[in-house]
Amino acid sequence: MPFLSVAIEGIDGCGKTTLSHAVTQQLVLDGLRARHEKLVTHLITVLKAHIDSVTGVPGSYQEVVRDDERGELYAIEANLTLARLDASADIDVVVFDRWFPIIACQTGPAVPWKPGDPIGALFRRTLRSPDLTFWLEIPVQLAAERLTLRGDWMAQRYSPPQLATELARLKERYETRFGQRSDVVRLDGSARLEILAAAVRRRIVRALPQYIPRTATPHQCA
Repeated sequence: MPFLSVAIEGIDGCGKTTLSHAVTQQLVLDGLRARHEKLVTHLITVLKAHIDSVTGVPGSYQEVVRDDERGELYAIEANLTLARLDASADIDVVVFDRWFPIIACQTGPAVPWKPGDPIGALFRRTLRSPDLTFWLEIPVQLAAERLTLRGDWMAQRYSPPQLATELARLKERYETRFGQRSDVVRLDGSARLEILAAAVRRRIVRALPQYIPRTATPHQCA
């Protein structure tokens, strides 16, 4: 890729979008040509909106459309997004708010694959890995509170106990996929936003020595 790709990962409600925006804004102020993106914004969104409107149940598209079919749609749009970005000559860093649709689709040789996992195999073949990955860890209860406050579809669909169970299950999958990986940076998602954004920014700038801002001194970017 002609740019540094950064993935912010974590369970729903951990603050991925908020942190991605904050980091992007800091990088722009540093003089970097940075942007915030989502790999998939259209196909899955349209599919979800159509099916959920018919069933009247938020998130029901996940039960109507098979996992392998959703995986294929995600792979198609993700690669179209990356191709569009690759063609841009004015990008230094792209901060992605989640790179992988489900943790079972994580790529890379360090990931334990389950035999006969068609979705995992699909993504391993078709979707490249980000240059830097940050994992926002957060207590399940805090994530559930945030989802409830913002009226997220998960909070609408599940009762509080069910929501906590779903988030705990997702958190366990993150631990399985990311827990033993030395190349994944773990962050305390309950920390203040400015602290998290500064930590991510430092890592990014260190990975881009050729892009150290002209207006910043080396110790400011360390």
